Amino acid sequence: MAPDAELDQTPGTPFSGTYSGFDAAVESMRDWMSAFEHFDAKPSDVIDAGEQVIVAWDESGTARGGSVELRETFYMLYTLREGKIVRLAWFADRADAFKAAGLSS
Repeated sequence: MAPDAELDQTPGTPFSGTYSGFDAAVESMRDWMSAFEHFDAKPSDVIDAGEQVIVAWDESGTARGGSVELRETFYMLYTLREGKIVRLAWFADRADAFKAAGLSS
């Protein structure tokens, strides 16, 4: 990941917003994962979009201090330059990720 990378999280999620810089992006992801007693994410699909890659992530977990369970698929659009991630955009909807990458879903 590039030092000046940017993470754009899904609107409507607890950590939605844009995080600039490697440290801010990593901290945002740590905050998301620490909200869960148990958290797991596995890639289920990878789509080549030239200088971008879409990865479908199957996420599951149990909220810390409760019994609320998460089971969702999120889509990350990775923008690459010179072999490094310069931008990650997080989408709840596959069609939105494809549209942002300039692909038809």
